[in-house]
Amino acid sequence: MQVINDYKTYQSETRTSLTIGNFDGIHLGHRRILQDLVNTAKQSNTRSLVITFSPHPLEILLPEKAPALITPPSEKTALIEQSNVDILLVLKFDAELSCLSGESFVRHVLSAKLQVKHMFVGRNFVFGHRRSGDVALLQRLSRELDYVVHVIPEVMVRGSRVSSTWIRELIQSGRIGLANRLLGRYYNISGRIVAGQGIGRKLRLFPNPECMLHSRPLGRNSTPA
Repeated sequence: MQVINDYKTYQSETRTSLTIGNFDGIHLGHRRILQDLVNTAKQSNTRSLVITFSPHPLEILLPEKAPALITPPSEKTALIEQSNVDILLVLKFDAELSCLSGESFVRHVLSAKLQVKHMFVGRNFVFGHRRSGDVALLQRLSRELDYVVHVIPEVMVRGSRVSSTWIRELIQSGRIGLANRLLGRYYNISGRIVAGQGIGRKLRLFPNPECMLHSRPLGRNSTPA
C-alpha cells in the first residue's frame, strides 16, 4: 500500500475509487465500506484509495471535544493495509483545509487531483467548511464531474448503528466483549514497558505464557455476546 502525506503535490495518473473519513478503530462499518471499495476498484480497473486525516479534525476545530482515539495512526494504517487498499492519503488537517468548502474539496481535490470515478460514503456523510458538503452535493456534482456515488448501508448490531463513538463508550465503561464484536477483532492497547516495582513478575495472568492479546480478527467461535 502506498502512503501519501502531502495531497498538494500528489496527482493521480489514473482514475480512483475512493472513500473518506476518520476511520478510527476500523470497525465493522468501516470494513464494509473498504471491502466494497476494493471490490469495485478491481472490477472497474481503478485504484482503491482511502482518505483520512491527521490529526483528528476536532483537535483543530474543538480541542475540548476531541475524542480519545481507539487506534493510533500506525495501527490504523496497518488495518487499512490489511484490506488490500492501494493508496492511503493522509490529509494534514489544519486551518487552511478546514476553510475549504465541500464543493471546492470535491472539484479541486477529489476530481482534479485524485480523478475519482467511484466514491463510497455513508448516508450521513458530511464534509467541508461548516459541513457544507453532503451526499446530495456529491450526487449533484457527480453528473458534471463524471463519477458515481455509492451510499453504503449502515451496519447494525443490537438495533444500533456501529460507530466509533459507541465503541469508545463501551471501552470506557469496560464492556470490551461488545466492543470487540463491533470492531470485528480483539481490541488492544500498546505502549512502552518501563521499569517499575517488579510486581508484574509475580503475577500469573495467563496459564500459558504464550497467551497474549493481539489485534487479530475474531475467530468463528470467538464472537463475544
